Amino acid sequence: MVNDTFIQTPALTVYSASAGAGKTYRITQEYLKLILHPRRSPKEYRRVLAVTFTNKATAEMKERILSKINELASGQEDVLTALCQEFAPMGVSITPTELQQRAKEVRSHLLHDYTRFSVLTIDKFFQRVLQAFVREANLLPGFEVELNTERLVEEAAGKVLENAGGDPQRQAWLWQMVERNIETGKTWNVKTSLEKLGSELFKENFRQLNDTLHVKLRDKHFLQNYFTHRQNEMTAVDKHLQGLAQQAIRYLQQNNLSTEDFKYGKTSCVNYFYKVQRGDYEAGTRVQSAMDVKENWYKIETSALQDAYNVLNPLLASICGYWNAHQKNYNTAKIIGKNFMQLGLLADMAAQVQAMVSDRNVLPLSYATRLIAGLIGGSDTPFIYEKMGTTYRAMMIDEFQDTSRGQWNNFLPLITNSLSSGGWAMVVGDVKQSIYRWRNGDWHIMASQIDADVQPSAVCRIALKQNWRSLPTVVNFNNLAFAKAVPALQQALDSNLSQDLPHDLRKQLVQTLNTAYADVEQLPQKQGSAGYVKVEQVIDNDELLAHEQILARLPELVTLLQGKGYSKSDIAILVRGNKEGREVVDALLGNGIQVVSQDMLQIGTSPLVQLCIALLRMSTGQQNPLNEAFVQHTLSTFELLAKNDLQKRWCLPDAEKTFLQNLAQRSLIEAFEEMVQHYHLNKVDSELPFLQALFDGIIQFSNRRTADVSSFLEWWDAEGYKQPLAGNDGLDAITVNTIHKAKGLEYKVVILPFCDWDLDTKANSVLWMNNDAAPFDAIQQLPVSYEKSMAASCFGEQYAAEKTQSYVDSLNLLYVAQTRAVEKMYLFVPVKSTALPKEANKISHLLQTVFFAGNTTNFEALQCKRDNDNVLECGKDTDALQTHTPEQSCGIAWNHYPSYPFAPRLRIRKSATI
Repeated sequence: MVNDTFIQTPALTVYSASAGAGKTYRITQEYLKLILHPRRSPKEYRRVLAVTFTNKATAEMKERILSKINELASGQEDVLTALCQEFAPMGVSITPTELQQRAKEVRSHLLHDYTRFSVLTIDKFFQRVLQAFVREANLLPGFEVELNTERLVEEAAGKVLENAGGDPQRQAWLWQMVERNIETGKTWNVKTSLEKLGSELFKENFRQLNDTLHVKLRDKHFLQNYFTHRQNEMTAVDKHLQGLAQQAIRYLQQNNLSTEDFKYGKTSCVNYFYKVQRGDYEAGTRVQSAMDVKENWYKIETSALQDAYNVLNPLLASICGYWNAHQKNYNTAKIIGKNFMQLGLLADMAAQVQAMVSDRNVLPLSYATRLIAGLIGGSDTPFIYEKMGTTYRAMMIDEFQDTSRGQWNNFLPLITNSLSSGGWAMVVGDVKQSIYRWRNGDWHIMASQIDADVQPSAVCRIALKQNWRSLPTVVNFNNLAFAKAVPALQQALDSNLSQDLPHDLRKQLVQTLNTAYADVEQLPQKQGSAGYVKVEQVIDNDELLAHEQILARLPELVTLLQGKGYSKSDIAILVRGNKEGREVVDALLGNGIQVVSQDMLQIGTSPLVQLCIALLRMSTGQQNPLNEAFVQHTLSTFELLAKNDLQKRWCLPDAEKTFLQNLAQRSLIEAFEEMVQHYHLNKVDSELPFLQALFDGIIQFSNRRTADVSSFLEWWDAEGYKQPLAGNDGLDAITVNTIHKAKGLEYKVVILPFCDWDLDTKANSVLWMNNDAAPFDAIQQLPVSYEKSMAASCFGEQYAAEKTQSYVDSLNLLYVAQTRAVEKMYLFVPVKSTALPKEANKISHLLQTVFFAGNTTNFEALQCKRDNDNVLECGKDTDALQTHTPEQSCGIAWNHYPSYPFAPRLRIRKSATI
């Protein structure tokens, strides 16, 4: 009989795996130990669930596991010996020969039963659960998972506007939204605002709102009353304060006094009355120090100024006292009011989306978490397993720091049930690499919550501190850089938090950085002292000019690296966002340097693709002069139309217009092929990848929807133009990527051109805040725009916690970026001057503090040197350790795009013989 117990002790192992610590190797080894255990069934893989977060990571994990099993089955001695040694501490004795035979048996079963090989993305696993609970989740059979929520939001926004005519309240809220957008300099297009608002519907914070709150959001009468009460409270404060200020101003006018008559002139404390009259109630240090202190009102005492003091000082004290007593509630009401009218519209958007979801029998991916929570809540977890047809006794979760609260709450009952039955679980992650909090990732679950949710005696924490990726100089540089960055960032955070916070909370928030970076130091495992790091300040008071300087130097740096033996595919340039990435791509392409970048190379940027779209528009009757001029100009640029055919400037010949009109009678695919044939578009060699990508998009669109030109153009304008050009991993080209997309990857050389992103990464975003303070608690959660004024409101403590998390996010981005490098790393730090600002609010200010201000002698131990005050170099800038010729791509590189007339492909037999 097969032993049905897992002998690992304790039952839940938490691996804290810093960058380059061999996380994938450890996961693979633990998986192999589970399924190759000699006292378990050779079909043990059916009872092991391994979960990660991306399709790429899943494919990598599958490939690693299968290749290791194959190596074991093939008798690779070193692999067999290593795994036998790992079995020994478990009290399991197995010889290499026995292990090889076991691997052969498991390999055979696994390949013939591949669908039970459960290495999945977390979303795929949740979809599998829902497939088994269609009826319980109120889903119809055959439902499809909808990934493109933008399309749902766009359609819902259109329907809300269509139906606004018969709803006066909805009209009023829409007008308020337009007016506020215009006041704040945003787009007046209310549909765009609605679409941005609708994106909240698919975020986990909205999906977790309780049903009672959803009912309130649909009650327009309740919402209007709530909003009116808040506005009336603010009006009462305005009336009282401005009335006091008006008394003071009236006195000044009656006595022919102005601000110039008082100490400090236009910035004197008397100017505060005019500020209050304008609705600005914040009293600065000068105003506060003037209360009851004559010397701060005037330089030379006169009877007029003495009388003024006697009259105005009590008014000043009354204003400040009243404002201090009402400031928190006033600011709270004001903050709530900024987004409040959108709540009712959000409920309308939610209703429209739900109707579309039901009509089309689709399930937005973000809905799955809450649906499963409803299934698990109060149910017997073995029943869930049985209905799925699978019983998992071992669970492995990768990238655990990116798990959301909702996802963890769904996994927890399954894990605890397995543990209580003698099972085993493992989670792997690194809180320092938590950079997906905007997708609800919560690193606190790994840091502490898991110990509270699972019996502490059943949890074992293991830190993987070795770095197998980077050369010693790079590892030691990062160790020291982050050891210095944490206290510097703590100081910046402390200075930016409100002084009104409770002392214990303030101390706890500042210590958050220590918690996240407690295990930052790593031990380099590669031998020698090789490696090189260069940090350079680029000084210019104009931020755009500083970026232009860096962009101009990137081609030079790439050429220098190639001269040292690095191929282009060895080099990665990492940026914070797509906008910066496109600037880098343009700079490199403009210098003839080939680039691979899936996010920044959108097919809509190609002139040839733009030409195709313009031709399709003209075929549907959109023959405006601008479109026609663009077509004529582009055809001429690519020499696709003879110059003598262009008889009139910016006007196509009549024959071409006739050809385009005839395209309207063709199907989408046929129209595209006709264009390629007629204008010889496949002769533009430099644009062939984009032409192929456009055709792929047309094929995919035709398979899913009505394949007519007009429908395709609507899809193109909405989302088609954003489709990325598929990269080719085998191409010898520079990789340009965002830091988020580079996570988990490594490159011989990493360049960070723009280390100047904001520390407060949440600025201007919408947060759902808990709201339990009277008189605002009639609605327990509210959408609030994240801004500085929240510090002096009922949301003050939540704002401070959010700011702290944003600072951690910013440092985590830097950590992920700096730990991608294997041999060399270049950091460019754009700054306005070498002097540190009073308030550090950018990552560049932090890097100035760490590398260029104060005591930097610690870096000298890393063979650091300074050519000037703006450049820090660590290690030796040697040639590549191992030069190589880039591997040839296994894909097909088009040097000719095949295109044939469409009509001969279809042949219809006119008669037939029987």
